[in-house]
Amino acid sequence: MRRITVGVVLLTPAMLVAPVPAASAEIKGLRITLDPIPRTAPGSQAVLSGKLEKLEDGVWKPGDNFIGLGYEADAVSHSMTGGLGIYGDDGRFSTTFDFVRTTKFKVQASADGKTAEARITALPTVLRPLTVTMSKFSLTKTGLLSVNGRANHIPWGGLEFQHAFRGSSTWKTIKRFPARHSTVSLKNYYYGKSGSFRLYYKGDTDFKPAVSGTKKVLRWNTRITAKFSPRKLRVGNKVRATGTLLRYSPSKRKHVPFAGRNVQLVFRCKGERTWYNGGWAKVDRKGRFSRYSKTYCDSYWAVVFWGTSSTWASDTPNTFINTYGRLRSLGVRTASPGAVDRPLLAGTPSGTGTSLG
Repeated sequence: MRRITVGVVLLTPAMLVAPVPAASAEIKGLRITLDPIPRTAPGSQAVLSGKLEKLEDGVWKPGDNFIGLGYEADAVSHSMTGGLGIYGDDGRFSTTFDFVRTTKFKVQASADGKTAEARITALPTVLRPLTVTMSKFSLTKTGLLSVNGRANHIPWGGLEFQHAFRGSSTWKTIKRFPARHSTVSLKNYYYGKSGSFRLYYKGDTDFKPAVSGTKKVLRWNTRITAKFSPRKLRVGNKVRATGTLLRYSPSKRKHVPFAGRNVQLVFRCKGERTWYNGGWAKVDRKGRFSRYSKTYCDSYWAVVFWGTSSTWASDTPNTFINTYGRLRSLGVRTASPGAVDRPLLAGTPSGTGTSLG
């Protein structure tokens, strides 16, 4: 019996199954039968064994060393390959390996243009704990989520990032990360919802289910509306935006005026992607605001509330303003107050709105 240590023997698949010159009788078929591998404690030795047979003259006979025979093994964090030899007249083969964790074997045979393969998995005696940590978490007022995390071992499956609403024990998976990765990263993913967040692993044949610590975010929903007029005017003249800003009040259980806050007018020229600052307006005690802003081109306009530490940002749908005539200035890029990064909220095509909290 020959012993192979995991990760030491490195042969190519071609070396494993390359046929040795066959015996005189033509082989019409091959088959491999693998013995069950008892559950093994990590750090112990286990045995991969079985029987190889060949079909000659219509009869299944024990295989021999004229047949190329080898194996490949996958243990997630490392792999191993090796050749196998028949050690008796009954077609038996066997090799010993160091068991570290769940290992998936594929045994292959090849001769006279015929091939065969068989698979078996070596499993541990008990499941081990897995430690999952969330090293970075941020959720901006505009709903951009960033997360970094890791597991202390490489799992077979993928970690999941989950969310539960405030007061709920039901967790929803927001993002599934690729399998076989111990580190995960998510950057600027839009998810404007309050509640608890965590990393989760459902477990596998090596590890028990695991969760990270939770991070909690509580912000209340805001609602903003706006009307622009006139919708058609000479370029360079001013358009007026009027509207309201409300926030959800948990004590009153309804939306109320959000007085004293500033909202921003933004616009972009038709056919362009850059949004520009159109000026700021202050919300009065009844939640209303009004602002005149100069036009520079045929453009789309909206109003943005950027949020606070306890409220989500919100914005309005786009309103198209048609202009005519010719602007005598150097253009919007030099004459306007400057470009802005408009958030992806309810008013933008890829936005989804935000929760009450």
